[in-house]
Amino acid sequence: MRKFHRLTVTTLLLTALLLFVGLCQPQVAPATAETTPPTPTLVVSGLGTVSVAPDEGKVVLAVVTTDKLLAEALDRNTAATNKVVAALTDDGIKSDQIETSNFSVWPQYSYPGENDKDRPPVIVGYQVRNEITVTVQDLARLGKIVDSALKTGANEVVSISYEKQDSSQAVNLALKKACQQANAKAQAIAAALGAQLGRVVSVTESTSSYNPSPPFRALQTSKYDNGDVTIQPGKLQVTATVNITFELK
Repeated sequence: MRKFHRLTVTTLLLTALLLFVGLCQPQVAPATAETTPPTPTLVVSGLGTVSVAPDEGKVVLAVVTTDKLLAEALDRNTAATNKVVAALTDDGIKSDQIETSNFSVWPQYSYPGENDKDRPPVIVGYQVRNEITVTVQDLARLGKIVDSALKTGANEVVSISYEKQDSSQAVNLALKKACQQANAKAQAIAAALGAQLGRVVSVTESTSSYNPSPPFRALQTSKYDNGDVTIQPGKLQVTATVNITFELK
């Protein structure tokens, strides 16, 4: 009985070993009769541009004061800035359309000359700069508003920019033009290759708007003479770009 038991155990171990080895063998996939070639594709880009009139302007004004004493420079700057804000309010600009966009205080130094290079720089005064960003929705009055600010205390126009509050229609039209251009290019390329366009595989797009005219800048002036400021906003360019992938057949 013991011999029979040993044979049975040995047989079971051999059987388990054979099963394990069989499971470890790599499985070979059945060969296919033919591999399907990848579908050819064509990638084209399109550009669409639409001109639109802006309906909002942003002007950045600066009030700059200098003095030997910091307190005096600050007081003079505050007084001048308050006059500018009051003038803007009198011109119909709402308080939420006037904001301080930058405020800085810089010491002014006297640097050593050739004969006293070892002397460290000495503070001889201070410059206080207060920049105000004004949003103007009536562009016809933009020149008058700048004129009023310069007359009441602002001594620098940093920049003027223009925007379209709702540019969705212009963006959609630019995208439509971009798609039409891309489709025309794809049709021409497919015809030249003796192929036909299939379905659209993928589409990506991007949009942007800019003012092609250079930004308005005025030099800093210590005194402003009487005279109207003429400002022409021009047109905004809304541009859309698309990249479309077509199947070819």
